[in-house]
Amino acid sequence: MKCMEDMRDELVVVLAGYPKEMQSLLETNPGLRSRFPVTVNFPDYSSSELVEIADKMLAARQCQLSDEARRRLVLLCDAQVALNDLMSGNA
Repeated sequence: MKCMEDMRDELVVVLAGYPKEMQSLLETNPGLRSRFPVTVNFPDYSSSELVEIADKMLAARQCQLSDEARRRLVLLCDAQVALNDLMSGNA
């Protein structure tokens, strides 16, 4: 904390985590919230966005899915998104 204060014009500190856990962290010390005044929330990806990410990753490796593999990937992504699991790491 001292370093953050001493170098406040030269230092950027980023905390990342799930919203509930980050809220708990910021509440552990009354001075923390004022030291991290900006919060950026990233929504989970949609199923189609997850498929698009997979397509780009495959294309970067000069690969592509068969029609059956694509159909299965879409089903898997749909199922993952439908779970709405906070610990899935979707975004």
